[in-house]
Amino acid sequence: MNTRIILFGLACTCCLAAAIFYFAFAGYGKISSKAYGCATALYGACKAEDLNRLEKVREIVLAGGVQESIGRFGEIEQADVPMSDQEKSWLVDIIATAKSGDWKSASNAAKRMMEDQVEH
Repeated sequence: MNTRIILFGLACTCCLAAAIFYFAFAGYGKISSKAYGCATALYGACKAEDLNRLEKVREIVLAGGVQESIGRFGEIEQADVPMSDQEKSWLVDIIATAKSGDWKSASNAAKRMMEDQVEH
């Protein structure tokens, strides 16, 4: 009976270790140009530890890729650039990390998101 419990515990531990390893090293994969731009801005905000810049990035991310800009004749234009829900989720998580005061981890995550786009 004890052997079964020990084997079950060992199997659970191995599964947990495999899951942690997978998620720790899986990376972000390909992201849209809009998400890449947000990651770049987010990285800069985190390195500067600038809450105002962080808030501006958050607003763009939460807008779902819709960003207002001033047109040629002074009118407001909206440029719709698609961003997936997964990309938004990753960026929001990084923003939350920065807002919690862990600027270093947040900047590292934003940097990793950008680095994962480099093809080797």
